[in-house]
Amino acid sequence: MKEKAKKIKKNAESRYSPGSVTKLIQLLPPAARQKIVDLDFENLLNLKLGNTNKDFTHSLMDRAKVHKNTDQIEINIREGVSIWITKAAVQKCFEFPPGTDKKLPTDPTTKTFDSLYRVLSVAEKKFNVKKKKMKEKMKEKQVEEEKKQDLVEDEGSQQEESEEEDGEDGEIGDEESDEEGGNGDKESAEKGGKIKVAVRRNVLTPLNINLMLENINNDDILKLLVKKNKDTDGTEQNLDIDLIVRCFFAVVLDRLLLPQTTFYLSSATLKAVTDLDKLKTVDWSHLIFENLKSSVAECPKDKTKLILGCTNVLMVSTNVHNF
Repeated sequence: MKEKAKKIKKNAESRYSPGSVTKLIQLLPPAARQKIVDLDFENLLNLKLGNTNKDFTHSLMDRAKVHKNTDQIEINIREGVSIWITKAAVQKCFEFPPGTDKKLPTDPTTKTFDSLYRVLSVAEKKFNVKKKKMKEKMKEKQVEEEKKQDLVEDEGSQQEESEEEDGEDGEIGDEESDEEGGNGDKESAEKGGKIKVAVRRNVLTPLNINLMLENINNDDILKLLVKKNKDTDGTEQNLDIDLIVRCFFAVVLDRLLLPQTTFYLSSATLKAVTDLDKLKTVDWSHLIFENLKSSVAECPKDKTKLILGCTNVLMVSTNVHNF
């Protein structure tokens, strides 16, 4: 009798992906680059980061330890030799505008969500080959399940019910079933609404943003990114630069500075990029450092858990010290 092969637990994949940000920078239109410069985030455009070695990342996280009393992160290189990371080290790493807000902006996201969804859903439908194949497989599976369900219903319809309710009882029964049906419809609508939002949210991904910019001259994409310029009596058309820059910062937040656990853009990220001017007021070194500290503190407890935090800070710190 053959022994079953033991399943090996893989280390957690990190959503941290600086390479996706670097690739996106190369696709930005000149006007979008200028907008980022005007917001005082020019340093982001000069980043030349590739995706990190996962084993090295895990090694650094294993060696890292948070010292709450001194508010530092220690990376033990070898016996007697450690690197100490502080909030100042984070600021030196990115050199962002010196904001004071300790939390991300939380502006309403409805308009941002809708505008991003419109263009990214087109990008996904036309250019996301992987998603197309997944949808085709899901459709085939659904057809098979519907066929099985039809067979079950056909068998059930062959058994006729012989009992009939009398008129008065029937009326009461109808009223009750109407009321139950009403509640059921309400519950179904609520459930359907949540599913619809989840499906729409799944379209808001860094990959679809990348596909949008790669195919920015495609007619279907372009007509959703173009708006009339009020300064030229409405005849001249320009790209909606704010929308493009929101997309850029959304990926920067979700894949570099404050990596999330989901493949799609988080609600917190959408709120943060709604008002672009407010990004300058954020104390980024504080947020990044606190997020990294939490990740370091949690990492040793569960090796299968996703690694969060901007591990680029750890990488830069170790490289600076030539270890």
